[in-house]
Amino acid sequence: GHRSSRPSNLDPKTWMTFNPKTGLPELDSNLVPADLDCHLSLDKYFDLEHFLDRMHTYKIKVKPFRQPWRYVLLFDEDAPTGPFTMDLIEPHI
Repeated sequence: GHRSSRPSNLDPKTWMTFNPKTGLPELDSNLVPADLDCHLSLDKYFDLEHFLDRMHTYKIKVKPFRQPWRYVLLFDEDAPTGPFTMDLIEPHI
């Protein structure tokens, strides 16, 4: 729903860690919402490089991480407002 919360530690630089096994960014579980889950279209090709270029136009910093079934995008890792992640999930048939 329409719920949000922040970790008790107010320093946004500490909200994210990297999972040592997967190398993927993980946000503090007390951060709500912590990420966005988006499902990619089955009918259209998703061009990650084009998406990253568009984000750069708006001065939004994004680090992509690829897994076989999704992209994990880390936004604004060093921003004073704190980082967030977005999962772009590949469609399955």
